[in-house]
Amino acid sequence: DHHLTSDTSVSGGNPDPNGNGFPEENSPTILNLTPHNAVGIAKYATVPELQPNGTYNVTYMLTLKNFGNDTLKNVTVVDNLLAAFPDPFTYTIIAPPQTNDTLLFVNPAFDGNTNPNILIPSAGNKMYKDQRDTIIFKLNIFPHGATTATNTAVISGIGAFSGITVSDISTNGFNPDLN
Repeated sequence: DHHLTSDTSVSGGNPDPNGNGFPEENSPTILNLTPHNAVGIAKYATVPELQPNGTYNVTYMLTLKNFGNDTLKNVTVVDNLLAAFPDPFTYTIIAPPQTNDTLLFVNPAFDGNTNPNILIPSAGNKMYKDQRDTIIFKLNIFPHGATTATNTAVISGIGAFSGITVSDISTNGFNPDLN
């Protein structure tokens, strides 16, 4: 002797949301598909290595993260080295930016001055949700008596679904955050 019972679902975990003792009511389960766009960047500098000619070699590592649930397109990373190393500093890029990511295209013309774009702006750079990437480059710096330099990089991108532009200024270290 088999009995067939059926019930239409209700939204949530309570089968009788109004508490009237009749769990037969039904209401639709609501799903909001709202894109959330957020990106972060961190910048780390190694301890400067003194060279025999009085200059210093420094390796920079940029860690990028898409914190959102939407793919970011037209991703750019800008690093104005001239602002970081004003007179009397001078610098030379001895190892250009590199990344292992096939969706980020480094700019071979990056000089941190007239061309501060680490990524090729027109290359269609993308970052998928939760994607984390690293960009590394190395400088030789001649301080000419200066002792301190500070620097930040900026990442930006456009949500592929939402069309919303997001950006972030780098934080010090390896862990990007949303500042």
